[in-house]
Amino acid sequence: MIKELTSLRFILILVIFFHHALPSYPGGGDMGVACFFVLSGFCYTLGYSRKVLSQDFSYGDFLKGRLVRFYPLHWITLLIAIPISLVGISCKDVLILGGNLLLLQSWIPLPEVFFSYNAVSWFLCDMVFLVACFPVVFRWLESTTYRKVFLITAATAYCILCVVTPERFRNAVLYINPIVRLCDFSIGLLSGMWYQSLARKKSVVDYVQGHKALTAIIASLSFLILVSLSIFVPEEYSVMAWIFWPAIVVMLVSISLNPGGLLASPVLQKLGSVSFTFYMIHQLVIRYLALMSERAGVRLSLTSKVAVALILSILLSLFLDKYLLKPITARLSLRRKI
Repeated sequence: MIKELTSLRFILILVIFFHHALPSYPGGGDMGVACFFVLSGFCYTLGYSRKVLSQDFSYGDFLKGRLVRFYPLHWITLLIAIPISLVGISCKDVLILGGNLLLLQSWIPLPEVFFSYNAVSWFLCDMVFLVACFPVVFRWLESTTYRKVFLITAATAYCILCVVTPERFRNAVLYINPIVRLCDFSIGLLSGMWYQSLARKKSVVDYVQGHKALTAIIASLSFLILVSLSIFVPEEYSVMAWIFWPAIVVMLVSISLNPGGLLASPVLQKLGSVSFTFYMIHQLVIRYLALMSERAGVRLSLTSKVAVALILSILLSLFLDKYLLKPITARLSLRRKI
């Protein structure tokens, strides 16, 4: 795994954090989420491509190993979310809670379902589906024939959806739906395969080594383009992830070919290692902070709210990761091996 991509995770999480903390930054969520789906596909290619193609690959073991990392974090944050989210105990409420508990909420195209409880957990629901698809999709993309069929079919379907989906349904169809997000994930897989191909070419490696500053500038400019798009592209269009794909691909490949720089910082890498926990907890921190401030009659400036929420989210992420998630994951992994 390229360590600089771990640092990048935290920076992208900050984009999503500011999207939720600052009402004036609505496009940050669309950009940040698109980056994360592509980055996930990229990292899965780097980490598991050889295993998937090996003779002794076990689909069941692969899937269990990934789910062990998803569900404990989801259940912990769901418990934290229940006190400020549970509105009743009707049959509908029980069904919504059950679907959320099992990470099925993204399959129901209703905001009160896919944004229920810890709203950001819809991302995990999508990731469960994408991880389950990874071995199959990766093998398709490895085959030239299947790759063409898959890409033509996916590109055609995605373009049709972008054109025909009414604006009021774009969030449910283009942003939340796991099947549509398979397009972002597949872009990540192809980007990872492209990077692996480039990294094997001595001419490319020599060029990058001789032009490290240029490669770093390309990566930085790609990120700035993404931020600019998230600011200036209207909300009704920023939900279409293809707007961000070219810059995301260039950024990931440039960083991977030219490791080092700011992203090599140990502090950023440490924060990146708990970035997923930060993602799952940050919106709950913002909501609880707002509720407690309101009940206490304390009025904080927007700057103070953002700063306090950011610090609390980081500290809580470090605590949960060290004292709950790592022990739970280690114990579940041990039981799985036994």
